[in-house]
Amino acid sequence: MEREIAELYLKFQKTAGIGPATFAKLIRHFGSIRKIKEANEYELRKFLSPVIVEELFERMNREDPEVNREIDNLYRLGAELVVYESENYPRLLREISSPPSVLYIRGKLLPGDERAIAVVGTRHPTPHGKSATEKICEELVRYGFTIISGLAHGIDSIAHRSALQAGGRTIGVLGCGIDRVYPASNAWLFHEVMMKGCLISEFPLGTPPNAYNFPKRNRIISGMALGTIIAEAGEKSGALITANYALEQNRELFAIPGPIDSEKSAGVNRLIEEGAIPVTSARIVAETLLPSIEPLYPTPVEMAKPVQELKEETPEYKPSSAEQKLLAILSKEPVHIDTIAERLGIPIKDVLSLLFAFELKGVVKQFPGKYFIKV
Repeated sequence: MEREIAELYLKFQKTAGIGPATFAKLIRHFGSIRKIKEANEYELRKFLSPVIVEELFERMNREDPEVNREIDNLYRLGAELVVYESENYPRLLREISSPPSVLYIRGKLLPGDERAIAVVGTRHPTPHGKSATEKICEELVRYGFTIISGLAHGIDSIAHRSALQAGGRTIGVLGCGIDRVYPASNAWLFHEVMMKGCLISEFPLGTPPNAYNFPKRNRIISGMALGTIIAEAGEKSGALITANYALEQNRELFAIPGPIDSEKSAGVNRLIEEGAIPVTSARIVAETLLPSIEPLYPTPVEMAKPVQELKEETPEYKPSSAEQKLLAILSKEPVHIDTIAERLGIPIKDVLSLLFAFELKGVVKQFPGKYFIKV
């Protein structure tokens, strides 16, 4: 992409009073960012107030050191700026009523990622929500779907991890800049998603994870997907915002049924009552979205064996000293991350590194803040 186009988009993005919905009207009317820049005041006033038109003219026609620094910092980060006119801008996202004008991307966005499902839910899942999400996401990978979620605690993290463990692709949509790791405890998941899928944000580099950013980013999660699955959500869960966006965007909405007496399932059960498609397997999703589809893999992806079998049957598996100590601490009963760090005598970030490697092997599983041996 030409640097000039990138600069125009970033200048446009910085102009106060022009949100995604107004951007969509302008770009669809004029056809390109260059034509918006070349439009006269009379034409622009059909969409913008005089004050905003004046600021836009002024901003578009002067050098902006901040914009130049932003582009240079993106290159240094190894990231990419994908604008609405880019060939690799997600096709499905372009169709929504308020598409972001720019996307900051770390990792690789592939054409096959158009075959994607969003999976979101509560930050505090029950064992039912956790196991159901793992099952559905692992099955979805077998059907060739990319898993999209928001890299938050709970269901989002489980969805990303399950996709990675099944050998699939996953995309994390952030409510902050792509140079910010949030939440901090997801540092290694952040890294793995970036390396084996991609991270996406519409927010400039350095943007902190402000609370009001997250409802806004949810429209991207649903907008990039063929359909959205609400895995577990209470009546006031933020995941229901994503559900509403999916409906507004005319995308399929799915929900995993939960126990009728569980507060964490009240939201998903209500969605089902109101017409969301109940999901108990990925086949339901595949048959709804892509009729006659068969899994890419005829048998389930082989999961890694428990620790003892791994040690006995895999000659090349030689745990390091730190790994051996970690395995000695873990058992079938969940152990809190703080306890593990204290007993190992190393920083939490180093513990997370060890744990995540074991999670990807299928040796260790997580339940919010606690880890245990998978059996």
